[in-house]
Amino acid sequence: MISVSLSADGSKLAVGAPDDDDGHTNTGAVYLYTIGGASWGSTVTQAVKLSDSHASVSLDADDSFGSSVSLSADGSKLAVGARGDDDGNADAGAVYLYTIGGASWGNTVTQAVKLSDSHASVFLDRDDSFGSSVSLNADGSKLAVGARGDDDGGDYAGAVYLYTIGGVSWGSTVTQAVKLSDSHASVSLDRDDYFGSSVSLSADGSNLAVGAPGDDDGHSYAGAVYLYTIGGSGASWASTVTQAVKLSDSHASVSLDRDDYFGSSVSLSADGSKLAVMENCRDERGD
Repeated sequence: MISVSLSADGSKLAVGAPDDDDGHTNTGAVYLYTIGGASWGSTVTQAVKLSDSHASVSLDADDSFGSSVSLSADGSKLAVGARGDDDGNADAGAVYLYTIGGASWGNTVTQAVKLSDSHASVFLDRDDSFGSSVSLNADGSKLAVGARGDDDGGDYAGAVYLYTIGGVSWGSTVTQAVKLSDSHASVSLDRDDYFGSSVSLSADGSNLAVGAPGDDDGHSYAGAVYLYTIGGSGASWASTVTQAVKLSDSHASVSLDRDDYFGSSVSLSADGSKLAVMENCRDERGD
């Protein structure tokens, strides 16, 4: 599935292509574009392609780099998910963080850090698919990462990791604030819920939406979306995480059927007051 992310003013675009074959089969890639013109979109220019041969990316077959992408509001920071990365375990997953600059946007792209099984207190297992989804807040100081294959609570129940990002150089310090899974913040997950398939943070990071397209409320694989409020600031961000509501077949006029996969994609407005949810009838298991 293709992933996309726009900067706040719409002048910069990141597009993930997780099946790209540069270097190896399905290693993946991310394309960066500038958008302008008298009418928005009348000029679209490719700034750079991030793949196995660029910006210190060393990819293997089936890494699926570009599974998810998220730009900060000004487009100077980028998170990229590679859910098939094999650091530590097969398909454990990883997330790459980049700074983007240059006289023309995209002229310089620098890898700040790679979050995988060996970094920032991430302990990943086979098939966790860490990096299935990513979301940066507006200034890039907060990051949500979905791991839809996490097995806390059951096979492929899913999880979401929350991080604070800082340092003299952005990304030089990355600290795991909390892991949301079957045992945290009133989340009650079952096998094949795929919680974390999609994530979206508000601009200040105080609101979070998480998709669980395999949730069985009402019908098998009908899907659900969880909404959270996140408290704390600075280094103590996410010291409190409170589930506000679960949107599923029984809530908020949502009428779902079997295999709707509601929550396959989610997006919050900057202030967190508005939410868009996609349902996808394609089987999230790849069937």
